[in-house]
Amino acid sequence: MENFDINALDIKTLRLLIAIADSGSVSLAAERRGMTQSTASYGLEKLRQAFGDPLFIRSGRGVIATEGGEKVVAACRESLTQLDALGALRQFDPGSAKRDFVFAATGYELETLLVPLRQVLEKEAPMTRMIVRALDLGKLVEKLATEWDLALMSEPPNVPFLKKALLFEDDYVTFYDPEVREAPKTLEAFCAAGHAVATLGGSPVSEVDRQLETLGRARHIALMVSHFEGLARLMRGTPYITTLAKGKAQGLMRDFDFTECVVSLPKVPIYAVWHVRKHADPSQMWLRQRLKQIARAKGDVISPSL
Repeated sequence: MENFDINALDIKTLRLLIAIADSGSVSLAAERRGMTQSTASYGLEKLRQAFGDPLFIRSGRGVIATEGGEKVVAACRESLTQLDALGALRQFDPGSAKRDFVFAATGYELETLLVPLRQVLEKEAPMTRMIVRALDLGKLVEKLATEWDLALMSEPPNVPFLKKALLFEDDYVTFYDPEVREAPKTLEAFCAAGHAVATLGGSPVSEVDRQLETLGRARHIALMVSHFEGLARLMRGTPYITTLAKGKAQGLMRDFDFTECVVSLPKVPIYAVWHVRKHADPSQMWLRQRLKQIARAKGDVISPSL
């Protein structure tokens, strides 16, 4: 087999080759592949020219493979099997999938999104495993490219290689310990209080500070921690206040009272964030779709772009 020309081949023609070998007939192979007799004959001629071998010779009312043809058929079967296996990787069957889904999130996203998602996984993808990591903004791009499937967060950075979708929005409220202080009902009381903030590894300057600046006011940050869990523990028994999403009242801040924030603030956005290299992965697409359904069930879903 000389003068092999790989550029003359395509998957459709290779499948025709296998069909001819299996059926022992060019006409039957054409019928099975949904093509005309002339198209099948033209395809066989392309194969013969590409491999420099007749591939099949007449035998009775059909054809049989030449010695060289048998080698080509065997090689093509193996190649097409491997290609079909690669194609199977592009499908995702949640019922039989065995894989980890790794999330980065704070306690708020865990309670509002990951708890109901865990119930979905138990029902639809029972052999998968949910893993939740602490949100690390400093390594966000690196982690999403390698270890994490999704990050759930309120203020994703605008950086290359990351995609995001707004899931839902929540209201800001101000939390306080009712055993220590009263609710800060006025702007003066709000600014005079010691404030507690969770930076999540980023800047302590938040939307609260930006809005206060427009009013010519400022606040005193008396407590700054890197995660929300520490915020709740360290605030308890103090006169400090913190302004967070209202949904945290159901979990992290359940031991605190809250009041409407006296500073006019936009709603708290919650985003799903993922790396572009995983955007078309079928399991990721299925996962993002389930998150979208959970957000829609909350009644305030924003983005259909997951």
